Amino acid sequence: MKEYCKTYESGLRLVFQKLSKNRPASLMIAVDAGSKDESDSQSGISHFVEHLNFKGTDKLSAKDIMVVLENNGIDVNAVTSKLYTQFFGTTLPEKIETAFDILSQIVFESNYKQADINKERKVVFREIEMHEDSPESVLYERFCKDFYAGTPYESSVLGSKKTLMKINNKEIVSYVKTHYVANKIVVSVSGCFRKSYVKKLIKKYISNRFKDKSEVEKKQEGNIIIPKKVFSFIKKDVKQTQIILGFPTPNIFDKNVKANFIYSLIFGGAASSRLFQKVREEKALVYSINCSNDRNIFGGVNTISFGTTENNAKIALALIKKEIDKFVAKGVTDEELEMAKILSKSLIVSANEEGATVTRRNATNMLSFNKILTMDSTIREIESLTKENVNEVLKDGFDYSHMVGTVVTKNIDKTLFDIFK
Repeated sequence: MKEYCKTYESGLRLVFQKLSKNRPASLMIAVDAGSKDESDSQSGISHFVEHLNFKGTDKLSAKDIMVVLENNGIDVNAVTSKLYTQFFGTTLPEKIETAFDILSQIVFESNYKQADINKERKVVFREIEMHEDSPESVLYERFCKDFYAGTPYESSVLGSKKTLMKINNKEIVSYVKTHYVANKIVVSVSGCFRKSYVKKLIKKYISNRFKDKSEVEKKQEGNIIIPKKVFSFIKKDVKQTQIILGFPTPNIFDKNVKANFIYSLIFGGAASSRLFQKVREEKALVYSINCSNDRNIFGGVNTISFGTTENNAKIALALIKKEIDKFVAKGVTDEELEMAKILSKSLIVSANEEGATVTRRNATNMLSFNKILTMDSTIREIESLTKENVNEVLKDGFDYSHMVGTVVTKNIDKTLFDIFK
């Protein structure tokens, strides 16, 4: 079934996709609020609110919420990113109304008691410590700070213990009042239901909460990030040196988004890719290596990430640069392009079989574009790509003059990235 979209007078948006029988039902309440919306003194508040929304309402305690969810077989979770906060539940179709009831209470009726704030703050501290113990997490956090410097995307999702210690009930309530508003919220539903039934549920549990009229703000489409060239070194007691390289590409609104995705897949996004075959299979320098093209409203980035021994780090980087130069100079082949098209279409179709994936994709599309990018339209875009188109975009895909490199290693060698200078 074609996706159904509706924007209410309040600015609240609904997207519904009907699925075949015997498929789980999914519900997501997505909020256009993340670390991008925080001031320095508020760093981490979006993620903190996500945690606190599960601590109870005036009607239900935190334990009550979990008991109802588990007794009805509803799997509920939430995630906060730099861009958005998303609350989602997956369940049997006959339990979708209970999911609406409980999830809407979690998102819109949490009471944010100071005692809960004090207690949950300690839980988030443990999460921050776990993050600091992970070399990959530390690596990526510093990389984002360097690559997106001067933009809201550089902010940490978790924040810091210092900023979280100062956040109290008053600030939490003020933040929620500002950001958990109708024109920043998308409700996404998928399952074997009538459209009229879904509209009835959203009216009963969500849309009637908002009385004022408002319009959805249009995202700025021209904000492309061009980072300053910088290399950062983080000393940490690790067994493997972890490295990430990043090169700027256009943001999600650019017409060449699919071309950027395809050449990054060819270069290092699959087991048959150039990087995997050369660096892993032929030279055995790494266990895994990946090139991916990630895009957001602020910009895009080609990242190459891998772990290797301290002694092999320079060797690996030299080989990677050699492969980049060859790739940019000669471009993709007909055979590579066809392989990438088939693989990417297969991944898209497979993802469309998962109800929860469909629900989340539709919500994210509405938050980013205020429209749905259908599976069929995405596949058509990929099929229409030519080798000439991909190779033209590839020319600007690995710009050494604006690259960012980050390393986590036991012993710092400031000459590590000299091959890129």
